[in-house]
Amino acid sequence: VTPGEYIHGVKIDRAKYLLEVTSDSTERIARECGFCDYSHFYKVFIRMTGMSPTAFRKSKQSAHTMQ
Repeated sequence: VTPGEYIHGVKIDRAKYLLEVTSDSTERIARECGFCDYSHFYKVFIRMTGMSPTAFRKSKQSAHTMQ
């Protein structure tokens, strides 16, 4: 893992947490996690998780309602 990949991993882990526990917009979460450009955040998020931030949030909300 390169230093850049590690940093992206930390930022995306934080974004995933915020997507689960807040109702903040995905744009705000991107900024809070250190991404200056939302489109870059979006591309990195998809590359690392296999889904968009919105789809990730919806999948977690669905999992919580099934419990």
